[in-house]
Amino acid sequence: MGIWEQMFNPDFNVTEYSNIKNESGDNGFVLSSKQWIERTNAIGIISKPGRYGGGTFAHSDIAFEFATWLSPEFKFLLILTRRSLKRILFTYNTFILSELCFLILSIN
Repeated sequence: MGIWEQMFNPDFNVTEYSNIKNESGDNGFVLSSKQWIERTNAIGIISKPGRYGGGTFAHSDIAFEFATWLSPEFKFLLILTRRSLKRILFTYNTFILSELCFLILSIN
């Protein structure tokens, strides 16, 4: 989360993030999502109190990373899906380029 925040949050408190990383090695270390947000000015995680509509929500980049940590199967499926999309886009772009070349050559 700290890396994501450093990349996308200009107000992220890097000094406090370093303090949290140092503290996290202690056996009694506890940090709630609300504390994380307050101490670091994080924007990638939102924590809402309440029984209905409350909970902890994360930016999709952070949620995907967490899901891949939880489930190796999910990570593998994500890799396969990316590979398939890459292949589809390559095929589509190759087709478009060949059509453009045909159009350009047929103009003369």
